[in-house]
Amino acid sequence: MTVPGREWAGGLSVRLRTIPMGVLVLAALFGLVGVASVGVGMFLLLDVGSLSPWAGIVGLLIGPSVLYLAYGLVRLARWTWLSLAVLVGLLFVSSLIRLAASSGFPAAAIAELAVEVALLVYITRPDLRRAFGWGSAPA
Repeated sequence: MTVPGREWAGGLSVRLRTIPMGVLVLAALFGLVGVASVGVGMFLLLDVGSLSPWAGIVGLLIGPSVLYLAYGLVRLARWTWLSLAVLVGLLFVSSLIRLAASSGFPAAAIAELAVEVALLVYITRPDLRRAFGWGSAPA
C-alpha cells in the first residue's frame, strides 16, 4: 500500500540517483544563472535611471530560457543535450575570437577555452550521450 503523495517523492529520489553528477552540477549552475538573469532583468526594467530598459527585457527573455534548459538537463531530455552542445560550441567560437582579438596576455579567454573544452569533452562521452538518448547501448 502506498501513501498518497509519497510515490512522487520516492520517484524523484530514484530519478535523482540516476542522473550523472556532472549533469546535476550543470543544471544547478544553469538554474542559478537563469534566476540571476530574471532578477537583474527585473531590476533593470524597473530602475528608470539605469541603462536601457532593453537590457532588462533581454534578461527577462533569456532567464526563463536558461531555467528551462536546467529543467531539461534534470529530465535528461534529448533536446537538452543538443542545445547544450550547440551553446558550448558557440561559446568556444566566441572565446577563440576573443583570444585572437586580444592584446597582451589573454588569461580570461584562455580560461574560458579550457572550461569550454572540458565541457565539450564531458558532454560527448558515450555514456553521457546515451543518458540523453543519443547513441546506442553498449554491446
